[in-house]
Amino acid sequence: QQWDICDENTFLDEVNEKASYIKSKLEGCSAVKSISGKGMMIGITLSDESKKAADVAKKAFEKGLLVLTAKEKVRLLPPLNITYDELDEGMKILIEVLEEWFMELTIAEKGNKYVVEDKKSRLLYTVKKKGFAQRYILLV
Repeated sequence: QQWDICDENTFLDEVNEKASYIKSKLEGCSAVKSISGKGMMIGITLSDESKKAADVAKKAFEKGLLVLTAKEKVRLLPPLNITYDELDEGMKILIEVLEEWFMELTIAEKGNKYVVEDKKSRLLYTVKKKGFAQRYILLV
């Protein structure tokens, strides 16, 4: 078996780059209030204090991602040699879980349209009623 030889300095630089990469992915997520930690030991404080970190961990696990919790924080502790492809896959799942779970939609019927509002981001969508639109309204 062949082992990669790593230089102490470049390895640490790579770990710090990956930590910054993870944090940059999380910063745009409306469900994230703050991000803390050192290196790739990352804690995520949720923007909605009524939501539990354990519930986020459970939903992430159901989608194939293992995250930890520490009181009210979601904790990330990826292996230091994780690849960027693996990071992308994990972050996609985590952000998907957070955004789906924290999105609060209201749907109102107005004439020949449905008006969908996301209360968190204040985005407004309008969908015309046509055939089976009612079934697919949440996909918009």
